[in-house]
Amino acid sequence: MSRLLNLLRRLAPFLVLGIPLLLAAGAAYGRGGGGHSYSGGSHSSSHSSGGHYSGGHYSGDDNGGLVFLLLQLLFEYPRISIPFVAVVVIGFVVMQRAGRLGKGFSTGAGDALSQPASQQAWERGRATLTGLEALRQADLAFSEPLFLDFVSALAARALAVVGTRRAAEVERYVVGPQVLQPFVEGGWKNVVVGSVLLRSIEVRKERTHVVVEVALGASKGAGGRWWRTAWTFGRKAGVRSKGPGEITRLACPACGAGSERRDDGSCQYCGAKPLPGEAAWAAEAVVVLEVEPRPPIALGGYTEEVGTDLPTIQSPTLAADMATLPQRLPGLDWNQARARFGEVFVKLQQAWSDRDLAALRPLTTDAVFSTWRYWIEAYRAAGLRNRLEQVQVARIDPSRVTLDMYYAAVTVRIFASMVDQTVDDGGRVVDGKAGPRAFSEYWTFVRTLVHAKTEGVTCSGCGATLLAGQTGQCPYCGSLVGSPAFDWILSRIDQDEDYAGA
Repeated sequence: MSRLLNLLRRLAPFLVLGIPLLLAAGAAYGRGGGGHSYSGGSHSSSHSSGGHYSGGHYSGDDNGGLVFLLLQLLFEYPRISIPFVAVVVIGFVVMQRAGRLGKGFSTGAGDALSQPASQQAWERGRATLTGLEALRQADLAFSEPLFLDFVSALAARALAVVGTRRAAEVERYVVGPQVLQPFVEGGWKNVVVGSVLLRSIEVRKERTHVVVEVALGASKGAGGRWWRTAWTFGRKAGVRSKGPGEITRLACPACGAGSERRDDGSCQYCGAKPLPGEAAWAAEAVVVLEVEPRPPIALGGYTEEVGTDLPTIQSPTLAADMATLPQRLPGLDWNQARARFGEVFVKLQQAWSDRDLAALRPLTTDAVFSTWRYWIEAYRAAGLRNRLEQVQVARIDPSRVTLDMYYAAVTVRIFASMVDQTVDDGGRVVDGKAGPRAFSEYWTFVRTLVHAKTEGVTCSGCGATLLAGQTGQCPYCGSLVGSPAFDWILSRIDQDEDYAGA
């Protein structure tokens, strides 16, 4: 008995601290880098949106001591230990199941709606859709994909220039310097914007407000930081959204011309001097929801999947929206569109694996391409390559459809598998596993609703006129050129566990 009491005394400290750690171990080891990467997360990669931070991991030392003592108790005193261990195991299973429910709404799990958190998420999703429809009625030119590209461009530029002389580049799109207070220490480099999610839309008589959740990270010196933030954007009622090629330039809010200004701050071209929010969207507030110090951005980084077993989240209006889609895109065949999504998915994995920017360019929007180019160049500079092989698409499920003046956007959940390894230029494996890994992600594809202009496309590098619809590499100067009209291309990637909250 004294031996038993001694063992229980040794076990006692773990009963307060060790058991919660044991129950949390699945989450702690579930994903590398603390579970964060950009453009929504990880999978095969840091590539899906651009790389991982290597965050700290719980070492497991306390868990190891707890497990050893539990095993010792189990073998020496089974009558006492078996019921005790059973309680621990049941608690572990309950917590794991609760963790997999996620925060989102889903039409794939009817009983989930009976839970308060899921009901709140469902109502929040419906409220966002209602606000989006009201905004479109007030501003026929509003485009969700374009707006989110604008948010990404402004957040990246603001973080790069805050606290420097270049801060004037964004001041016309920010309501006062206090808005950027969370980043005011400045000096941020290698800014990467990840998941960008609409959270709420409020259309009022005098002003419209939109709240967007933005995940972004940056390096500074020998370290770095990751933020999850909520940006509130405001705009005067009656203002019309700018179109493709204008909204992300961050130039004159009034006319969309260059950023050059006169001495009094007015636009050199139109003479206007609008206050932030009068002629275009402007950031009114930035709230930090979560912040973590991180080591410098790391390349590679094999992480296990999270959320693949969650039910597919579908928009409450998905059926009606899919029925409307052929009306705006005559001749659209869903099976052909789904085949195109799978084709783009496979081609992008190959282009990423080959570090082939020219192959990437015609398959992604400008925002996605700029992020992927950054990471491909970083891999190349480090003498590394994220090699993806045996790419197989198992299933593609529809999730959401949106239409605006310029684009049709379709979000699908892609279930796939591949061998994911990081290799050096000599072909030596430095990270990853030899066997295929299964995963799922939400990919949003967009395509234009109008045909390309017959006069062709102008290369931004040399000014040459290219054939209408031509994308990829300019045959004259080698610049990578986009097209004003395109078939389905990648606009955004969200991870299962991130999309669950959308």
